[in-house]
Amino acid sequence: MKKIRYAGVYSGPSYGNPWAPSFEGFTSLAQAEHRFRERQETSGRYPLDSTELSVDSGGMVIGTAETSTCWPSTSPEDTIDLYTVTDGQGLVTYIGREPFMRLSAGPRGGVKRENY
Repeated sequence: MKKIRYAGVYSGPSYGNPWAPSFEGFTSLAQAEHRFRERQETSGRYPLDSTELSVDSGGMVIGTAETSTCWPSTSPEDTIDLYTVTDGQGLVTYIGREPFMRLSAGPRGGVKRENY
């Protein structure tokens, strides 16, 4: 398995409780953008591959699993907040912090990046 560099949590009208997030792991920003576009384009019709992360209350990545599942239908208002994974320690800078970056739907099928 490739090294996970970013942990993303989806939010918006199509997703549930933002206080109990489900993280997805990404090896690069390009992969995160690609996965975000996949969810927007397939809108729950086709199985998509993902790397799920389990994160404890201290922000530690405690497990990963490769899955392929149908995600919920998405809307243009949905976003993904990206948090960096600390090198070598498996720590996600999530607890009590703002995300590193937010991805949202851009014009003409693109993805908009918003730095924090």
